[in-house]
Amino acid sequence: MILQLIIEHRIGNRQILKNKQFLKMIMQSTIFRLLMIFGIFLPRSLLFASSDIFKHCSKTSVVGDFCRIEVREIRPTQITVGMLTVHEKQLEISKKKKHPSELDAFLKKKYEPVVIGPQESFYIVDHHHLARALWEEKIEITYASIIANFSDLNEAEFWKAMNEQNWIFSFDENGDGPLSPENLPKRVSELRDDPYRSVAARVRDEGGYKKTKILYAEAQWAHFFRKRIHFQNSELRLDQNFKIAIEQAHVLAHSAEAKDLPGYIPEDLMTLNQIRESLSDLTNSNFF
Repeated sequence: MILQLIIEHRIGNRQILKNKQFLKMIMQSTIFRLLMIFGIFLPRSLLFASSDIFKHCSKTSVVGDFCRIEVREIRPTQITVGMLTVHEKQLEISKKKKHPSELDAFLKKKYEPVVIGPQESFYIVDHHHLARALWEEKIEITYASIIANFSDLNEAEFWKAMNEQNWIFSFDENGDGPLSPENLPKRVSELRDDPYRSVAARVRDEGGYKKTKILYAEAQWAHFFRKRIHFQNSELRLDQNFKIAIEQAHVLAHSAEAKDLPGYIPEDLMTLNQIRESLSDLTNSNFF
């Protein structure tokens, strides 16, 4: 019944937005929790629902809960981000800030996947660039989906569980690591700039490798590029050097050396795709 009503709403029934009791019933349903855990979709009714129906995340939140969280509470599970990528996300957020309902829907759709740790700490395992961009744009509240609650574990047990789930990527901006959890930033404002993360993100966005749901995939690509493109971080922040690095990275991304990385596209497949695109462009042109 719940699933049927959710599906019906997704094709246009907005009257449900006025029924907070029904929305809360959706959020408490087993089906909703499963959809959130596996990232299948957030029902459209909740994208445009009033934010006050969502509870604040707490140590009593359970797996599958969708809740509000303060950006200052968010703790990273990686050390670096690419600040160029952060700035691009800032531009997107800045435009949406002019339309609060649009920004709210965007934040619900781009919710943070959170693990609750000891002492009511909230760790994100993805969307670090977005979280940093929100902090830079002075957005105080965003949304989260609880993917695990380890609040009953002590520190040692907690980090052991996080490592077992591959929910930590503790390499610094120089590629050193993995480092101990003590080296992780305590808040998103302390995430350090790694220009190679921006290189990896740009190459992915330009089709150099496929976007996947594998956590820290872009960080793995940055680690790969750093070992093969010989610019220092300070040099890579210069536009001309960044462009050169992108060109080199595209070649490296299709090399056999990269075959074990997530989203890898072999060179022969890339060439075939380019041929298909060229043929498509010819067909759609006035050439024939």
